[in-house]
Amino acid sequence: SVISHGVDLEELNFIIFQGLPYSTAEYIQALSRVGRKHLGIVLVWFYPNRVRDDSYFRNFSRYHDTLDHQVKPVPVNRSSRLGIYQTLNSMFCASILAYMSNLKGKPLYRKQDIAELTLEDMKKIVQFMYSIYGSNALDVNLQTEVEKRINEVILGQGSNTDFFPKLLAKTGDPLFRNQSGMRGIQNNLGLILVEGDRRYLSERREINE
Repeated sequence: SVISHGVDLEELNFIIFQGLPYSTAEYIQALSRVGRKHLGIVLVWFYPNRVRDDSYFRNFSRYHDTLDHQVKPVPVNRSSRLGIYQTLNSMFCASILAYMSNLKGKPLYRKQDIAELTLEDMKKIVQFMYSIYGSNALDVNLQTEVEKRINEVILGQGSNTDFFPKLLAKTGDPLFRNQSGMRGIQNNLGLILVEGDRRYLSERREINE
């Protein structure tokens, strides 16, 4: 369970299960850690005294033939336009904090540092971001997105010494905040009962009592 989520190591190519995990989802997540680039080997050590393990051992081939059908397609992947927009601000900030700072030989993190960027610097940022996203960003105008963020920092509120990623986050635009993960990228929905359902449940409760 320590490595079952998010560990992508090409060198990790052999895994042993000491007993079958308690859920198919956990099993799929864990065995997916191997074979990321080269052919991987997965060894399942069944416990003969576990009823569940015994059942999966007897139906080993049939169970594994259906694993692919139990993996639900993800709503966001590296080719999704929404995925690009959700990560774009993080990539923009990283391109300045790391890439441009390295080129300039000094840390660039303040509003003033963004104001001092030249048109040539902006071109380098755009080229760097295109190199990150590759052909997946063909339907997203990265130059426009970079210009919007630079103008927002320069023309927006805040002092010259403010940390520019925080200035972007304060705009209130959800796409101008850095993404810490791809889970829960959309706003939560609050669900409430309509009056008719509430009345129906209340009546059913009274009948049962």
